[in-house]
Amino acid sequence: MAVEREVRFAVVIYGGVSLAVYINGVVQEMLHLVRSTALPRTGLKGSEVVYRSLACRLGIPEGKWDSDDPGSAMELTESEAPEPRTRFIVDILSGTSAGGINAIFLGKALSRGKSLDNLAELWLDVADLTRLLNDRGAAEGPVTYEPPPKSLLSGKWMYLKLMEALDAMEDDAESSPLVEDLDVYSTATDLDGLPAPILLADQSVEELRHKSVFRFRFRDGTKERNDFLLPSNPFLAFAARCTSSFPFAFEPMALCDIFPVIQGLPKHRGQPWAEDNSSYWKGLYPDYERAETAYRNLTPFVYRAFGDGGYLDNKPFSYAIDTITTRHADVPVDRKLIYIEPSPEDIRLKKRKGPDDRPDAIENSLDALTTLPRYETIREDLERVLAWNREVERLKRVLDDLDPDLDKAEPDPLREKAWKRLRLSAATDCMATRATEAVGLDPRSRWAEAMRTIIGVWREKIGEAQEDEIRTCFDFDYYVRAIQYLRRRADKRWRGGGPRSDYGPLSAAKKTLRSCLEQDLPNLRDLLTANPDFGKDLDSVGEAGLSATERRSRVEKLLDQGWRQGIDQAYERLRKHFRDRVDAINASLNEVFEQLGGKTRFQTRDTIVYPILFGTNLGEFSQIDVVRISPEDATPIEGVTDTAEEKKLKGQSFGAFGAFFERDWRMHDMLRGRLDGAERLISAILCDRKDAEEKEKLITAAQEAIAEDWEEFLKLHADTKPDSHS
Repeated sequence: MAVEREVRFAVVIYGGVSLAVYINGVVQEMLHLVRSTALPRTGLKGSEVVYRSLACRLGIPEGKWDSDDPGSAMELTESEAPEPRTRFIVDILSGTSAGGINAIFLGKALSRGKSLDNLAELWLDVADLTRLLNDRGAAEGPVTYEPPPKSLLSGKWMYLKLMEALDAMEDDAESSPLVEDLDVYSTATDLDGLPAPILLADQSVEELRHKSVFRFRFRDGTKERNDFLLPSNPFLAFAARCTSSFPFAFEPMALCDIFPVIQGLPKHRGQPWAEDNSSYWKGLYPDYERAETAYRNLTPFVYRAFGDGGYLDNKPFSYAIDTITTRHADVPVDRKLIYIEPSPEDIRLKKRKGPDDRPDAIENSLDALTTLPRYETIREDLERVLAWNREVERLKRVLDDLDPDLDKAEPDPLREKAWKRLRLSAATDCMATRATEAVGLDPRSRWAEAMRTIIGVWREKIGEAQEDEIRTCFDFDYYVRAIQYLRRRADKRWRGGGPRSDYGPLSAAKKTLRSCLEQDLPNLRDLLTANPDFGKDLDSVGEAGLSATERRSRVEKLLDQGWRQGIDQAYERLRKHFRDRVDAINASLNEVFEQLGGKTRFQTRDTIVYPILFGTNLGEFSQIDVVRISPEDATPIEGVTDTAEEKKLKGQSFGAFGAFFERDWRMHDMLRGRLDGAERLISAILCDRKDAEEKEKLITAAQEAIAEDWEEFLKLHADTKPDSHS
């Protein structure tokens, strides 16, 4: 049975020092959830079998589920076991501090088809305060002790251990990715700050941006876009160390610090990326590359110091929410936004007793300097999600009302003309974006805005035949809509008793389309910047306070003075770059169009639907359910729950450092993370189901499987308790 639906998770992971151990337990369970529908049944174990049973049941009406124990599917042979009707996918991760480390490792496990066992061992055996202390015992292999210590804990030794854990995931065993598209964000704080332009009505001003984020991507089938391969391990570990540079515990991290370490590691020694101050990973910090070109006195990235991501952004929702809008699934999607909050805030309102009961000068100063600036709410981020859901619901109502008549609509010349103009506008925006990337302009700067204006005026001056070529080669959203339309129509025909279409061409089209969106571009810089007055010309067009007429007049003069030739040549190079790929996409789509009524029906429908959706950027066009995972929201199985007098997590004690004191405490928190993760993930998947009894059966089966798996884990690790190095 083919997959009928996907449940996709975008995951936001808070920081929390030693609460990283609890978080690790949760992300382990997320990995098991993904494995349950990505691998053959014979390769599954423990809770994965329960999750697969759930995936097979989704889509079956409530009340018709088998009443047997969900775990009984473990006894079925490969031929007897049903295929899952739903696929579980984690495709967006955004983390800070302890959450950032776990997000990076989960990203590598998903993209490489590996386990998280090495990270679990790191948290249990390495994350001990006596081992982390920045003393002579922290000298190991390429890491040397440098008195006096710069921090309480050894950042270089921690970096070494992160590297070893990542490198251990590079075994020789063949494995396949568990996801097709993956974006991982790990925040950090740039202690120097990066100049950021702000466009005002009559001028451009600048400020220093200290919030920083490292983005890592994986696209299956696109060799040019995989940030989780062996050569990236040093930078992945660097980002993990940066985001967790907790004040006084670890010193800030700079890229130059990593080279003495990686030059002593077998898998990196002698490699080009291990050379002193290598720029091998410059594609992972493009904002800094652009800024170093624009500002001569800027500190080079390799020497920049980064502090903990939680200084300014401990709840990094925005990256996850923004990325959801770019996702396009082939099948209907249930989208979940999960946030992991290991230590929810205990809000205790204080009622003032009268006019004289107020903070004194010292309390007021502390609130102003430390307490309130560090206080983050998630209300505005979640209001964005609610606004998204309202917009999706509104547009779905409109389209559902139109749907009976859409397939009967006849072509209309005026409507088709408007449709083509909108597509041309979208394609031109795509061209302009690619041009600004190629030249290395900050997309938020006035120079980038000037480049977009120049290309927009250039497009207005070309002929109609070339307009068709621009739409064909650069309107990638059109192909996304076509793929979604064909997939829905094929499924509808099959459910109506007709033959199942061949999805191979659609999968091929999607992979080729992904390569168009993710591949590095041909070098356009030499063509677009050939004019010696390139910078001066952009300043002229981007000058603040110009009217639209004045700005257009300046652009037309530039086009007459040589810019037209440069843009024509750059366009031709881009067109050749994409043409073969676009032809392959169209060939695949036309093959399916022939099976399903032809292309004209889709295009006529699209002339009505696309103007309604234009500019909305609604991605998968599905609502987002928001779910929290925390100790406050789950009830573990008997024997694990703490007494009422104790805090639920050991890591919450001693200022969130508690789990670093005792290995048994770390074991406790990791198990709690797995149990809580299972309960909350199953609850999130079944949030619209009313049958509480069936949900409880699944949760119980998953937690019992985790308990059995944990017993095996304890046997393997019973004698590995490390000695203090002090």
